[in-house]
Amino acid sequence: MNSALLSAFVAFAISLAVVASPALEGAGVSTRTLKSLKKSAFDGNYLPATPAANISFCNITVIYTHQNWNDQITLTINLPLTGWNGRFVATGGGGLITGPTLPALEAGVYHGYATAGTDGGHAGFSASWILEETGLLNYPLFVDFASESLKDMVVLGKQVAESYYSETTKYTYWAGCSTGGRQGHMMAQRYSDLFDGILANSPAINWNELQMASMWPQVVMYENQSVPPECVMEAYTNATIKACDGLDGLVDGIISAPGLCKFDTYSLVGQTIDCGGTEVKITNDYAYVIEQFLQGPHLSNGTRLWYGVNPGTDFTGLAGTSCTGTATNCTIVGASLSQEWVSYFLELNPSYNAMTVGYSAYNSLWTQTKQWYDWIIETANTDLRHLKQTNTKLMAFHGLADPAIFPNGTINFYQNVLAVDPHAADYFRFFEAPGVQHCGGGNGAQPSNMFNSLVDWVEKGIAPSQIPAETTPLANGTYTSRPLCLYPLVSAYIGGDPTKASSYRCQGSFNK
Repeated sequence: MNSALLSAFVAFAISLAVVASPALEGAGVSTRTLKSLKKSAFDGNYLPATPAANISFCNITVIYTHQNWNDQITLTINLPLTGWNGRFVATGGGGLITGPTLPALEAGVYHGYATAGTDGGHAGFSASWILEETGLLNYPLFVDFASESLKDMVVLGKQVAESYYSETTKYTYWAGCSTGGRQGHMMAQRYSDLFDGILANSPAINWNELQMASMWPQVVMYENQSVPPECVMEAYTNATIKACDGLDGLVDGIISAPGLCKFDTYSLVGQTIDCGGTEVKITNDYAYVIEQFLQGPHLSNGTRLWYGVNPGTDFTGLAGTSCTGTATNCTIVGASLSQEWVSYFLELNPSYNAMTVGYSAYNSLWTQTKQWYDWIIETANTDLRHLKQTNTKLMAFHGLADPAIFPNGTINFYQNVLAVDPHAADYFRFFEAPGVQHCGGGNGAQPSNMFNSLVDWVEKGIAPSQIPAETTPLANGTYTSRPLCLYPLVSAYIGGDPTKASSYRCQGSFNK
């Protein structure tokens, strides 16, 4: 590292009150060449689409700590060697991982962006980092994961980029999905003054409700001692799509209007399906648990705690099961992240068996998780009028067939934002993506170049009323394209070739 850049690091660290002195415990600079830049999962929805290519860039790693927190955070910054476009992009993580993989950072570099990611002081999918050796919760690391290291990434990362180029950053962005979407909303709610634009897709907002609601399917199966094989769940998904596909006026294998779908789970009782060579009859017990998956968690008096999965969604992400011997000898797999949430964050005991949580314990854990952690990680502030003062633009989409994060939670959040400020679309725009799964995938049309739409809104004042989207290639290699519409408008089929975007119009309701 050259002495001027090192001096910039140290001067910045000393000026930052929350960082210990010396804040920079170690730093390294290397020049990296990526021989084959493959298409990244962050393309299109997050950063501009990237062809396979060779790129060279400067990779800077900064390791720092917060005073008295006993943490060690690694910040990765990738800088184009030439052609920096003056933009800085902070990127988000997934699950309990604070930051993205290197390919996600490198995709932005190809287009001239300075990109940054942070590990938040821990690595890996496991929740083991949250407990200290004494068995007590490591609150500083949790705060790092929830918000603090994210803010640091922007402040410190921009300082590094500006020192490297001897130029001031023109625009600052956030790009992320899932946990990265939650992080983007956290930045919008607490630190919007740091950003010009934030892309926060399929967001894991309402984090505490999400973790407990994700456990609901396994609690239902455990409490009722009814564990359907995944082939039964698949049969229900397919039957629901068949029944509700045409509610939007077009039969295309996608439920675009899940709110209108009133599928009776008991209508399949008595039917026999082929489960890999074993005939399985759908029972009343199977119908009941599937009905509960769709309804979502609620108290015995019917009071809703949170949302369930949308009709036509793959159940196995949250309600996975494993069968041995016969298709009727099945055990619960469930959602591993929620199980770890209960064991590590609530019981503070890695050995706790979250697979044996029934209704009574579940209700208690629901209350506990809200009381313990809302103040740290909750992102439910629907008064976003401060975005007007900071001139920050926020965008998000959510797939309506998301099997991991309940899209109705995001829809409800946006509705509440509009209730606070009917003109919130001036600074926050949300788009539904029918048939799209978690951050992408599924039969629906995937958003394309969404990050570019955000850039145009920020830098050119072109507020997107719709987002272009494409399906995965059909058997003949062609794509289906259609617009995703600014909520609450829907992409209605108006006639013509259903594979062409020109056959759809954004309007208040579907054509039936």
